[in-house]
Amino acid sequence: AKREEALRRGILIVGNKDYVPVMVRLGDHQFRAEARLKGDWIDHLFYDKWSFRIHLIDDGAVFGMRRFSLQDPGRRSYLNEWLFLQNLRREEVLAVRYHFVHLVLNGEDKGIYAVEESFAKELLESQQRREGPIVRWDEDLVWAYRALYDDQLIPRGVNDFHMLDLFQSSKVAADPQLSAEARTAEGMLRAVVEGERPASDVFDVETMGRFLALSDLWCAPHGLIWHNLRFYANPVTARLEPIAYDSDVFDCDLEQAGLSQDHFYGDPRLQRAYLRAAWTISDPAYLDRLREALEPAYLRLREALLPEFGAEPLAPPWDELRHRQQLLREVLQPYRTVYAYTVQPRPDVPVETETVSLTVANLLPYPLVLEGVEIDGHHYPLERGWLVPTDQPQAAFIADGELILDPLPEEAAHLPALTLRLPRERLPDGAKLRVITRLWGLEEEHRDPVVHDYPAPLPEGPR
Repeated sequence: AKREEALRRGILIVGNKDYVPVMVRLGDHQFRAEARLKGDWIDHLFYDKWSFRIHLIDDGAVFGMRRFSLQDPGRRSYLNEWLFLQNLRREEVLAVRYHFVHLVLNGEDKGIYAVEESFAKELLESQQRREGPIVRWDEDLVWAYRALYDDQLIPRGVNDFHMLDLFQSSKVAADPQLSAEARTAEGMLRAVVEGERPASDVFDVETMGRFLALSDLWCAPHGLIWHNLRFYANPVTARLEPIAYDSDVFDCDLEQAGLSQDHFYGDPRLQRAYLRAAWTISDPAYLDRLREALEPAYLRLREALLPEFGAEPLAPPWDELRHRQQLLREVLQPYRTVYAYTVQPRPDVPVETETVSLTVANLLPYPLVLEGVEIDGHHYPLERGWLVPTDQPQAAFIADGELILDPLPEEAAHLPALTLRLPRERLPDGAKLRVITRLWGLEEEHRDPVVHDYPAPLPEGPR
């Protein structure tokens, strides 16, 4: 009845009341458990291989898991999901465990299924983390609206703003320590999305940077959609860590690299962590090592899946990953980083005789370090005295003793710019002037030319 209702609506709406008692057997081990259908969209229910959520009741575990899902491997990009999750775990980013089994349901052979871990303490303990709450955004209201209305009729407040929720909320509520940790985690996450705290003050920033960079490499933005994000509140570090899940690897434009600024919560420090990680994983030697480590197990799994699914969906991903590495390197090695110019004096404004005004504007969606200038081949490090005192917001900030140019906002209507005043004595007539920058977190320097005597904005006239 629940499946027929979902096929009629186009969406599966389920809750705890939909679980039914079942027996689960793996080899010689048998467990009492409860099961229900799973999957938001009905692609999980269309064909003969339905998807299920399983909770064990008896003591024991299946592959170390007490809560997991069973689904057609095609719902999770076959073996590519397994490879991606293995990659993340090797980089100490939390990720669900993922296995393959031959499923027999009520005596009927259903072929090979993927076993995907759900969110419980076993997931954390398998990756050397102490038990702590796991937070997510509550998606139930959105799916309820989608089941009842056309997408155009869903209020923006429902689509764009969401309440927080916990996994195993009853268990958390019954444990005073977990409950207190959960309240803290939810408050921290709210502070980030409401702009009251920077993301780098709440997330484990280096772990988050690796998660985002690897999601970019594997072309897996599906796992970054708000309703697929899960965060573990680490009680040891007092930081939130992402848990990778439902990534749908290569489900994007394979020719696009780089992530939307939304994924960085407006924090350049999180972007810095992403840039550092992206540089590391875009090194060809990184993929060579990854392939060497994972390919033996991958080939064994591929051999087991080939008879049922065929070669096309099980094509090895190494060439695509190599191409994605090249694209990432192109993002990290831009041809030009800034517009820079000296301004042509206006006739109605007195000329400053001792300094030259230099304007610099970041062209990139990532933070840049302004290292200094090059004059006729000589490098002059940035000096604090070059900064122009002003009460107006500047497109830069100081961090760790460096001047950082803010990323260019994706919706910017004009280029935010920073103005410096260079000593005129260092700029002989006809001098070749360049601005020296680097992406924050990387070492490679860029030298961009300066346009001399660029016309100033003319507020009125001519007369």
